Amino acid sequence: MKANALPDLPLFADDVLQSVPHNRAAEFKQMAPLLETRGLPKVDQMMGGRYMPAVRAFFDHQYGLGRGA
Repeated sequence: MKANALPDLPLFADDVLQSVPHNRAAEFKQMAPLLETRGLPKVDQMMGGRYMPAVRAFFDHQYGLGRGA
């Protein structure tokens, strides 16, 4: 299955859509609780997914791409 580019994802994406590659979705679901303790945005129950701009900001920060980098 082809990976989704960030601009192609909905504003709120579920863990299957945002995992790259998709065959690692189950692995991501296992890692998500640990990442949430580090600041990964939780799944918004009303919207059914994680807010992707915040997910992007979380990973940008994890990899040193935050403000001032």
